[in-house]
Amino acid sequence: MYAISHALPTAGNPRLRICYCSVDSVAAREMSHGGAKGLWESSSFLGRLLHCCGLITVVIAEKSEPPHVSEKKTCVSEAEVHYHIEGPTAKTLSKYYSSFRVVLGDGECFYRSFIFSYLEHLLDRNDSSEEERLLYAIEEISSTYESLNWPYDDFYEHCEAFRGLLRKVKLWNTQVGASSYKRRRLLAFFGDYVESDPIFSFLRITTATWICTHPEISVFYPTTNEVSLEEYCRSEIICRRSFADHLAIAALTDALGIQLRVFSLSARQNQDIYISSRDEPSPIVTLVYTGIHYDILYPS
Repeated sequence: MYAISHALPTAGNPRLRICYCSVDSVAAREMSHGGAKGLWESSSFLGRLLHCCGLITVVIAEKSEPPHVSEKKTCVSEAEVHYHIEGPTAKTLSKYYSSFRVVLGDGECFYRSFIFSYLEHLLDRNDSSEEERLLYAIEEISSTYESLNWPYDDFYEHCEAFRGLLRKVKLWNTQVGASSYKRRRLLAFFGDYVESDPIFSFLRITTATWICTHPEISVFYPTTNEVSLEEYCRSEIICRRSFADHLAIAALTDALGIQLRVFSLSARQNQDIYISSRDEPSPIVTLVYTGIHYDILYPS
């Protein structure tokens, strides 16, 4: 069933009405210049008759996809309702954080939240030392990847896409303009899969490369039972739209040398379920974890 949101008479034939619909409603309302004339369902006899007689033309509007990264931050005071959390957790959250930014939940939510938040930090810096550090880390990762002889030939394309993104961030920082302008450019980049998917693939293969060349890391995260690390990485980490577990999180932060803090909404005592640190000062990415999804979190 589709629902009529409004119907307009055509210029050529006032009896022919074009009805604009959505695909997820069951009721329909035909509209005229004078207002609503009645309710009907598209599956009803009347609906089928009007359509077959050419008295209405049904136009099904596509459902809009939610933004990959929300354009606006949400005040942390709305977290209790948005995340359906209890008062004490909401109180702790509001004590240390001011807002959160919602991202699309499609299996890439950790990688999307992680790298977007990190790049946001870079937009606030006055120098490019962190970009240079990360570019050097990418060169090391690329060399390590070659030693594995894996069949992912497009890794180098993904690697170059990530380098290109860092160069864009450096360029945006050199341009005169408000901080909001730089963030709009970043939001536009992560607005669809065309440009963001190669970035996620790079992060995923980087994660797998680090795990398979640092097997000691899996000792602390026993999620690879009965399969080799390489098999686990192929099926659970490199594969797009697959959820990032603690092993993947630890490996990626180590590989890129980026500090991360995750606030868990489901933890009953210690809300920080994962914290990584480095000796050198660097941006700290902060995410909120619901138990099945990651969003970006902003400290007070």
